[in-house]
Parts: sequence; C-alpha cells; structure tokens
Amino acid sequence: MFDELLLGKDAKASLEAFLAKPAHAILLTGQRGTGLTSIANLLAKELLGSKNLENEQYFRLLASEKGTIPIESVRDLQGFFALTVPGNSAIKRVVVIDDADTLSTEAQNALLKTLEEPPQGSVLILATHDSKRLLATIRSRTTELAIPAPSKRQTADWFIVKGYAPADIERAYLMADGSLRQMQAILSGKSSTDTDTIRAVLAGTSYDRLLYVDGMAKDKAAANEFVDNLVRVATVSLERAANQNPTTMTRWQSVLRASTTAQDALEKNGNTKLVLTDLMLSL
Repeated sequence: MFDELLLGKDAKASLEAFLAKPAHAILLTGQRGTGLTSIANLLAKELLGSKNLENEQYFRLLASEKGTIPIESVRDLQGFFALTVPGNSAIKRVVVIDDADTLSTEAQNALLKTLEEPPQGSVLILATHDSKRLLATIRSRTTELAIPAPSKRQTADWFIVKGYAPADIERAYLMADGSLRQMQAILSGKSSTDTDTIRAVLAGTSYDRLLYVDGMAKDKAAANEFVDNLVRVATVSLERAANQNPTTMTRWQSVLRASTTAQDALEKNGNTKLVLTDLMLSL
C-alpha cells in the first residue's frame, strides 16, 4: 500500500504495524521533503477506507495559516469529534495536523486535553520536521515514528523508474538537497524556482537582484521556496568547494550565511519584502 512512496523497509513495516493496531495519536517526524504529508494522508485514507479525502466528511486537516496553527482550529475539532458516525468500523474519524510544530502554545495546550482524553474511534496524525518545538507532554502522549531520508542512490533509482533522465535527477537533487517533494516539483516543471533564477541572482549586481524582490514578495510560498533552494545550493556548493576549489569557499560561506538568516526570518514570519531585500543586498 506504500509502494507509491519512497520509504525504507523499516519505515514501511512500522507504518503497516500502526495500521494493523492504530494508536489514538501518531507523530511522524523527519526532515523536510521526506514525504510526511503524503504519508499522513495515505494513513488517513487507509484508516477511513477512503479514496478521496477531499470528499471525506469524517476527515479534518489542520495546516499552518500565516506561519501558525491557531487555538481556534483546535477548538473547532470538538464539534468534529462529537459527530455521530454510522457503521461499525473501529476508526470513525481522522485528523491530520500538518507542520504540527507551527501549533501555537495555546493550540498545543488545547490539543493536549484531547490527547489526554482521546475521543473513541478517532485517530490524530501529527507530522513535523521539528518535534522539539512541540510540548514534551504532546510528544509523550503520541506514538512517535521517525521517517529516515532515503539515500541518494535510492532517490535516483526511484525517479529513473518514473521516467526522468539521470542528468535531470542529478540537477534536481542538487537544488533540492534530496528533498523528494522539491525534486518532484522541479522535475515535473511545477517548481517556481529553478537553477537559472538562482544563477541569475548570484551573478547579478545588487540592483539586478533587487528587481526580483517585488515579484517574490507577492507570493510568500514562492519566496520561501527560493530561499530554501538557495540554502541548499549554497550548502552543496560549499561542500564541493572544500573538496575541489577552496578559493570559492569564502563566497559560498557568505551566500549560505545570508540565505540561512533569511530562512530563519521567514520562518519567524518576518516581513517578506524586507527579508528578501536584506538577502539580496547581502549576496
């Protein structure tokens, strides 16, 4: 059932064991791009016996709104858990909380009450790339399952089977630093940031770089994607410079420092236009 996802044998076995005997709450952890969202949705489908979650009335998805999941979203679940569900199935309702680390402190405390007294026939699936941002009491009341990132060879083989050329896969891997979601977007042409854009930004003058700010600032998701990809390119390029061309290390260290600073600022909901302006002037 997990063949559509790139998972190791141990991860598949753990997920299958969970489905065979579901706990009231599971916490999926792993680095960005390992497919946590896809795994969470697939678990929800299997638990509910549903093919399309969009039309499933006994499924709820909580996701970040402007960088956080507010307490109101968690409170709204009380009415959902009170729904009467016909049939005799053991699991009647499923909630997926994507990027659970963006739950506000108030929202986490409200969720804790649900975890302490789990509604009968309900399962909560939390997915996070930074479990340390969750309350220890939240983590202790869930079954935690770490999803390891696949190796570069496994990733390449998986995309080759899908029909992509090895050279394109290598390029996407460099840009995405192995992130499956980003690689898929790049290879399918759905990524709004490509290597040409990054090269143009790095090669241009400060004035040239600032011309990109207004367009990116209008789409925070695109801004985040650009900065994330810049961090990945700088990281990989710095590693290559250390082994092949040490004279360029200072340049890539500067790019990595500026891009990680921007990444942190965006994660903290800094003003997108100001963050991008500072980044472009720092490159």
